[in-house]
Amino acid sequence: MDNDVEEMLTSLKKAIQEDRNNYDRVLNDPLFKNVKSHVLVLRDNILQETRLKTEKELSYLETSFKQYTNIPNTIKLPESIVEMIEKTKNDITEIKRKMKNNSYFDYLNSLDRITNLNITVLNIRGELIDFRGSSKNYLNSLETNLRNANLHIDETDKKLSTLTALYFGTIIIALISLFCFYKIIKMNSEPGGDLGIYEPYIIGALMGIGIVIGKFADVDKEFTILTSLFRGIVWGIYAGVAYFILTIGLIIIGFFSETLSDTIFEIILVVSAIFLFASIIPDKNISKEKTILNDEKRNINNIKSAISENKLIVSTLKSF
Repeated sequence: MDNDVEEMLTSLKKAIQEDRNNYDRVLNDPLFKNVKSHVLVLRDNILQETRLKTEKELSYLETSFKQYTNIPNTIKLPESIVEMIEKTKNDITEIKRKMKNNSYFDYLNSLDRITNLNITVLNIRGELIDFRGSSKNYLNSLETNLRNANLHIDETDKKLSTLTALYFGTIIIALISLFCFYKIIKMNSEPGGDLGIYEPYIIGALMGIGIVIGKFADVDKEFTILTSLFRGIVWGIYAGVAYFILTIGLIIIGFFSETLSDTIFEIILVVSAIFLFASIIPDKNISKEKTILNDEKRNINNIKSAISENKLIVSTLKSF
């Protein structure tokens, strides 16, 4: 090959590199008619160089992209990242299909697409880094929420235990008071019954009435066992005053009709006993606290699940 032909082919190669359309134009250009065989060799060399370059660039792309295709399905990635990964997969498959044509223009188009895909892969990496950072921040927030939720559930559990103890304590006191009422009614029905004889039973009955009244008077309030007992004593004093007034009234009525006085007294005792049975009605505060406790348990389970999920995200994406 003389120098003129070699220079011409060098210029031709440069022209093809500057304008890809010259790759086909040279076949029909009369200027290269006499050196067509050299032109064909040049075209083939350019084709092979382009093929090798495309394969090399594609291999680099697949290597850098592979780490993103190995992310476990258990990681719930943002939809935008999932879409970029899926689109890149499809584009790589399409590039490989085009390269099988062994066409110069398909190789060039593939190189252009590979360049764009390299940018996409960088964007995927950036998105994953941001996602990992936000997941880590969210994880810290979840762990704080879990600590607070555990503290709150402990408070709710203690409150529920106190309410339950108050409820059953009230029932026990009510039963004791019922026994006192029974003794009062029984002793009152005996000949020669005297109120002074069963004053201890009256005190017990009044205390029970006071505690039960205290429970229903402040049904929406929350008390400890000590404050509940204190309020029972206060209401018991109120009941004692009412009983004192009632006793005076019954004594006055007794001057006119002892039978009527005894009947009224026993009716009042029976009504009071029935009122004590009301303490057995389930405390709505207990039901409310149980509902709150169950909701808090579900919330803690949800937080724990979210913590596990975000820990997996942070650890899996640690290499990015």
